[in-house]
Amino acid sequence: MTSKKISVQSYGCTMNSGEARQAAMILSEMGHDIIPLEDGKVPDRAEAVILFTCDVISSTERRMWKRMAEIEESGKELYVAGCLASIEEHRIIERHPDAILLDTMGLNRLADSISEMFDDLDDVEGDIEGAVDIRRLDHIVPIASGCAGSCLYCITKRARGPHVSNTPDRIMDIIKDGIDRGKREYLITSQDTGAYGMDLDPRLDLGDLLRMITSAVPDDIRIRIGMMNPNHLISHIDSILDGFDDRRIFRFFHLPIQSGSNRILELMGRRYTSEGVLDLIRSIRERYPMATISTDLITGFPTETDEDHLSSLELLKEVSPDILNITRFSRREGTPANSMDGQVAGGISKVRSREFTRVHREIVQENLEMRMMVHRSCLVTESGREGTMMARDGNYTPIVIRGKMDLLGSFVDIETYRTGPTYLYGSIVN
Repeated sequence: MTSKKISVQSYGCTMNSGEARQAAMILSEMGHDIIPLEDGKVPDRAEAVILFTCDVISSTERRMWKRMAEIEESGKELYVAGCLASIEEHRIIERHPDAILLDTMGLNRLADSISEMFDDLDDVEGDIEGAVDIRRLDHIVPIASGCAGSCLYCITKRARGPHVSNTPDRIMDIIKDGIDRGKREYLITSQDTGAYGMDLDPRLDLGDLLRMITSAVPDDIRIRIGMMNPNHLISHIDSILDGFDDRRIFRFFHLPIQSGSNRILELMGRRYTSEGVLDLIRSIRERYPMATISTDLITGFPTETDEDHLSSLELLKEVSPDILNITRFSRREGTPANSMDGQVAGGISKVRSREFTRVHREIVQENLEMRMMVHRSCLVTESGREGTMMARDGNYTPIVIRGKMDLLGSFVDIETYRTGPTYLYGSIVN
């Protein structure tokens, strides 16, 4: 049996990207050749494509259907994994009868599913270079799968199931694997990292996990924590913020607020108030004044009024996030919000979304101007365009510098001299 030439493509969240990378590594170790994407496209020489799909909003779902059709029309074997494969199994088979579905939901299903679908080739060495992108410095570390929330608009829990935490030993094994591969940036991810450990016995929280990690890893790595729902951070605020005290942890906080209206938050099924969010942000800013704050807002949730929108706008101004993800409410079949009365017209959502964007642009420029200084011990994390590299300081501030690939993974001091749209420009000073 000869090895198969396989490309792996993923969309959506960091968890999906991590699972796609893991699939590529498993297939390579089985003896198959992993064919890297070229400018995001599948090369002609690939025989099969594993598509890790995202189904978070309707526009993304449409993109997934289009991508499946393109792969099938190219004559390549189509394997579908990820959230859409979990939610829309029957529709996928109906529209693409030759497609093969992979069950990758849950912490331990991916390897079993790959093994069930592909032959393990004895005495055949796969193309490891395709599975491991040596230009990437980051290593994705899933600490849990599934969702502990009950949001009325979200399809994720239906796709990935309830929250299940990875054990600390398994997490450390994943991190040690990255260290052996020379990785410097570790992306701690799950659907809600702040919920980590709530299902373990003995019970742990994210702060406990961070202390376990930092007690066992070298000094020359950096760790970024993924999305935390505000209610779980509020519940364990002292322990988790203590975990961020270690300089190896980027002071980066992704807290999806979704709305500044308490009425809308309650309708959404979110388990906090706008006042609680502001207290949380103040606690973070008091401890880490220059921390990077990322948040999400949904506009056009059913029954949202102009007054509700203005509440969100005011909260946006008070939080002053460095990163903002804006989503226009998208009806998802199978969610309670899909059939709610008071659906908001798309044109209204569009206008409100544009207002968020305009206000946030002003916030970003103000935040960047406050960070014009010398930034110490910045990790060079990725290559950019035309001889540039991207570096991050301890607060996860993005700084563009001149440089080549040999800087990747280096720690440098940088003096910034002007702002860009969402980042600073700087020069190395050491």
